[in-house]
Amino acid sequence: MNEHIFNFIVVSVIQFIFLSIHYYFAKGSKLSIKHLCGALLIGLAVGLATDLIWGKHFGLFTYYLGFEPSFLFLNAALSYGLWIANVFLLHNQSLEHVIIWSLLLGFVYEAANFFYPVWQWTFASPITEYLVVTILASIVFTWLMMLTLRILYKIRFKLIPF
Repeated sequence: MNEHIFNFIVVSVIQFIFLSIHYYFAKGSKLSIKHLCGALLIGLAVGLATDLIWGKHFGLFTYYLGFEPSFLFLNAALSYGLWIANVFLLHNQSLEHVIIWSLLLGFVYEAANFFYPVWQWTFASPITEYLVVTILASIVFTWLMMLTLRILYKIRFKLIPF
């Protein structure tokens, strides 16, 4: 088996384990099969757009498996989809909880990628990567997905007033 394919499988399993742990600790939150499938579909759309715009077009990051359509579809559904499934679990949570879980999620994704490389950031400095991506982008992406889920699924999040 190709090392990069193996790494992608390991990172995806780690992401799924994180979702399972989050589900266990998310009191009062439910993640139905319908929500999980919806998260994977939204992940497909958001992931493809993000990868093609920010990765391929602007060169912010690259994948060791390249920008091949089959990999991009699978990555979008799994990596982005599992992130969005985590966001489903945040609907009854406080601001502190949302921030903590967003940061943990970003950290887990980056730590998994550190040990089993799937993507590579093209920033000039590693500290920029961790500060921008793990902190700011994790929170912003989670927030945007909360808004998306609010609009598409009418899920009420404590932090969204409408």
